[in-house]
Amino acid sequence: MNATNRTGDTVDSRLESLALALASNPDQAELLFERASLLRKLKKNAEAAADYEHLLRLQPSRFDAKANLANTYRDLGKYVEALSLYDTLLTGYPDIPELYLNKAIAVRKSGDPEAALACIEQALQLNPNLALAESEKAHIFRDLKRNADALLAIERALAMAPDNVQLLNIRGNVYKEGGKVKDALENYNQALAIDPNFVDALNNRANLFRDMGHFAEALADYDRALAIDASAIEVMINRGNVLRDLQRHPDALAALESAIRINPEVPQAYLHQGKVLSDLCRPIEAIAAFDHATRLKPDFWEVWFYKGNAHRDLGNHSEALDCFSRVNQAAVGEVNFAAIGTYLFSMNHAIDCSPAEYLKQAKLYGELARRLVKEQFVHPTYAEFSGKIKVGFVSGDLQRHPVGYFLKNVLPHIPTDRIELHAFSNCPNEDDLTAAIKPCFAQWHLVTNDSDKQLATRIHQSGIHLLIDLAGHTNKSRITAFAWRPAPLQASWLGYCASTGLEEVDYVIGDHIVTPESDADYFCEKLWRLPESYFCFDPPTEGAAVSDLPALKNGYITFGSFNKLSKMTSEVVAVWARVLLAVTGSRLMLKSPILHDPETRKITIDRFGAHGIGPERLIMEPASDYKSYLAAYGKIDVMLDPFPYPGATTTLEGLWMGVPFITMKGDRFLARNGETIAVHAGLTACIAVDADDYVEKAKIFSTDLPGLARLRQRLRRQLLQSSLFDGKRFAKQFEQALVNMWMQKIGIDDGTVSNTAHHDDQH
Repeated sequence: MNATNRTGDTVDSRLESLALALASNPDQAELLFERASLLRKLKKNAEAAADYEHLLRLQPSRFDAKANLANTYRDLGKYVEALSLYDTLLTGYPDIPELYLNKAIAVRKSGDPEAALACIEQALQLNPNLALAESEKAHIFRDLKRNADALLAIERALAMAPDNVQLLNIRGNVYKEGGKVKDALENYNQALAIDPNFVDALNNRANLFRDMGHFAEALADYDRALAIDASAIEVMINRGNVLRDLQRHPDALAALESAIRINPEVPQAYLHQGKVLSDLCRPIEAIAAFDHATRLKPDFWEVWFYKGNAHRDLGNHSEALDCFSRVNQAAVGEVNFAAIGTYLFSMNHAIDCSPAEYLKQAKLYGELARRLVKEQFVHPTYAEFSGKIKVGFVSGDLQRHPVGYFLKNVLPHIPTDRIELHAFSNCPNEDDLTAAIKPCFAQWHLVTNDSDKQLATRIHQSGIHLLIDLAGHTNKSRITAFAWRPAPLQASWLGYCASTGLEEVDYVIGDHIVTPESDADYFCEKLWRLPESYFCFDPPTEGAAVSDLPALKNGYITFGSFNKLSKMTSEVVAVWARVLLAVTGSRLMLKSPILHDPETRKITIDRFGAHGIGPERLIMEPASDYKSYLAAYGKIDVMLDPFPYPGATTTLEGLWMGVPFITMKGDRFLARNGETIAVHAGLTACIAVDADDYVEKAKIFSTDLPGLARLRQRLRRQLLQSSLFDGKRFAKQFEQALVNMWMQKIGIDDGTVSNTAHHDDQH
């Protein structure tokens, strides 16, 4: 709906009339002022500023034009220019409270809330009944994290103007930030009852619905707001985000592109466009969108974060680490733990990043997390403990995810007479795997809306004895909650293969291969080793049979990797190219979600082309449904494991389908995952000590096709006899480790603590 002026003409038609009039005579002051004011209503501030500047060249002392230009500069983010104008105006007009109010808004937005508060106090001294000043005071207190003071300011303002929808809207925002969802919703509803067309309240109510997971209601409010103001950029961007939440990615992309067409100078639109493009596995286009956002706003930390993820997806790890380092240098009001955690995770991909350098950065994370904690929880001594050990798992991946697959074959076999399992799930989306493991838990807590302190409190109140993190510094991690020490004993297992950096995490659970005694210095935690492998996989039940060896039919060897391309570093490409050159006629099959993107396929071809491998030697497939994915292993003869970040789930799935692999011996926990799989699968001959050995092993496989065919047919039986797939056997070892950890913690040796589980006392 278009705004109208008092003559009934629409803003657009009036702007056309003004343009014609000013074209014939551009120095008509009143027409310039009117057009600038209309442009301000349309949020076309750059054009409005140009008209005000023109007008002030004609009439340099005109107060209203100068005041409006100051406000326009402020809305453009040109705070230096705005504040200079406000100071000039206040020199001549020191008794106008509104000038102090507008200056305060600019000062707050420029990042100095304390100075802004001083400006507001000056405004209120001149007019104690200035409701808008109390409203701005509330904004300042919110920036200062003084929500109680913010509410008091709003209450004072509402006493002066009880039906002021802006104030009700702000109060709703304060309640929302304080986690008082019901009160926030009540205030938005109250504002909309007074003014059903109040776009800000509709937008904020929609945001609240979205936070609550009520995506349909949020979308309805965004649509209603845009029916009122079709040019509301923030609403358009938020609408795109909720469409993304609803998995309607093409619609989300269209919404964000519409926002960009209306105003191509809003960096947030490009940020969210890039996020959707990343979801659609179009990383090259996503990076282009992120680049556009950083050109508009170089210190936009969130853009650097997602741009780093996109580079990592492409295997550009140096570029990814650079992006994540920029996040930490940006002017962010609070420590961004997600960004630092992603930086740590990405360090594990970098072949030239030493374990010692990683630990140094991880400990910094732990120190920052500790600063959040004013007081840790206190626990009983448990001198005469008897009963079940309450074990809590904290994870955002209790679903169809590698963590879920590794838990599914273990949890049903953990005896409930000794261990009581509790889940603290940080993922609201549940699937068939969630349904399968849920009955294994005595309590299931959904914690997605909990702050770290709230999560820690919930864990403590549940009486958890041993708390296990399953995410580390991966997506949806809640590792910072461990800094509150919510449980007397805390450990990291399965979801992350390096030190967490938190001294409050007592143990990292591994095995004698991935966490040897020589690695103790690279962890701030103690190392606890399970007697065999440190994980156990759930065999696929989709019923795919092991195929015959493809090379017997093809006449050539097909190597393959179904890992994410993020693991295919430049060093990996170089070695895999050497393999193809060494094995005449061989092919390499890559299967990864982002390979549906033509630009990514081209870059991949070019990366191998630089090493003399033509596109005819590459077979590239995007993601597929799980059954088709498993069947695709029937097209390859030997898997090539990436390094220093080897496969785990993909490797075990490939082995299950009869495909052996070549892996590289690593120098740290993560890099040794391929080695521990090979050892426990009875495939030690597949472990290469260096690049030359890696290539040599590929040549050996290719020269003994009958032996490769026999191995393919017996591999599944071989796996079922190993700890990698034997859930009962693994669960017994894991349960004993949990009991032993707990008994050592409380100083009781019941005779079960033995060499079946090892731990290091030095670190």
